[in-house]
Amino acid sequence: MSAAAARRKKQLAAKQASLSESGLDPISKQLNSLLESSEIIDESTAYEALQLAQSQVRKSVKSGDFDKATSTYGYDVALKILNHNRASVASQLLILLSQVLTETHTPCTEEWIQKIQALDEAYIRACSFAESKVEQVRLYKLHAKFLRNCLGWSEALGSTTLGALPIHTLVAK
Repeated sequence: MSAAAARRKKQLAAKQASLSESGLDPISKQLNSLLESSEIIDESTAYEALQLAQSQVRKSVKSGDFDKATSTYGYDVALKILNHNRASVASQLLILLSQVLTETHTPCTEEWIQKIQALDEAYIRACSFAESKVEQVRLYKLHAKFLRNCLGWSEALGSTTLGALPIHTLVAK
């Protein structure tokens, strides 16, 4: 066995050991450590968490773990970022979440409608901390795009022909 192959085998064994110890991979650990702060995080920390979450969403979709992609890395991380009043950063993750919901054929259930309503409420609250009125308008436009994507998802994968009524209500606001 070459030295490179032996080194790689050792790295894989160490990675497997760390995964079995905590149940989390290193990226998830880093993401949790960034967002666990009880204080409001700064923009750069929120953006770093966004990048980690986006990579984990894509990784989970490729591996077929759709629940982890949508609930854990999409919904939970977006809500944590919004609770830190970082609507501009969270808007990118929300758009990705709405795309993944459709892409993975996640059924439109009452639980998901409630999650979207919770994201909407947190987003509106976070927008009130925007630096200017122009920034607020830009954030509201991004949020409207997210809600329209969710409406399309609820129409395609829900039980109602034209989309879920609660999502229509959010779009109308």
